[in-house]
Amino acid sequence: LRKSGDRAVPEKVAMLEKNVAQAFFNRGQHGEANEYFERVLTFHGVTTPKSRVSMALKFGIDFLRLLSSLYLQFLFWKKVPTQKEKEIQALALKNAQAVSVTDPRLFVFKCIDYISRFTIRFDPVTWDSGPGEVAITSTIFSWSGVSFPLARRIISIARDKIDETDARSMLFCRFSELVVSCASGDWPEDIAFNQDLIDRNLAMGEFFFTTTSFLWNIPRYVARGDFVAVE
Repeated sequence: LRKSGDRAVPEKVAMLEKNVAQAFFNRGQHGEANEYFERVLTFHGVTTPKSRVSMALKFGIDFLRLLSSLYLQFLFWKKVPTQKEKEIQALALKNAQAVSVTDPRLFVFKCIDYISRFTIRFDPVTWDSGPGEVAITSTIFSWSGVSFPLARRIISIARDKIDETDARSMLFCRFSELVVSCASGDWPEDIAFNQDLIDRNLAMGEFFFTTTSFLWNIPRYVARGDFVAVE
């Protein structure tokens, strides 16, 4: 890139930066991954406001759109995404995952932006693991403690659309149920740990949510006194 300078083809630069971002993400270097995810998303027109005022305004509008989509579903969840939109959506989701580790405040903004920009626009069954990705957006409300009923409503909408043979969607949904159970202290909600589901997702290269599933199960088993399961 340094040699090419201004002659570098933007599309090729974006593709290279996408690969670099993915490599950092897979190695757990989320701060470095974020830098490259932001560059690629900016190339595709997905930008983050620079000022706090503009961020707050966009956050408010996006949040209202989310609420509307949950109670006026017939107005949302319709569009069939193009292949390019699917690719941009996948990048934005990875970016939000990485930010969750490095910047909790920005993570909240990124999640609401992701939901408004992608999730509620598209019919979940029209993209890979769509229903599961809908379910996973509930964690922004359960993990933060903002609204457990809202988190459960999102999970309920996603569950109705999940194909149980879709291992990734099933993992995302179970993880979402686990987070709302742990965060709310609603311990009677028994979310069974499914090793087979974990193994199937690991075989597909889904490392982020498989490892975080282990991390969220540990305090649940400790709180129940099930130290055999913890081991």
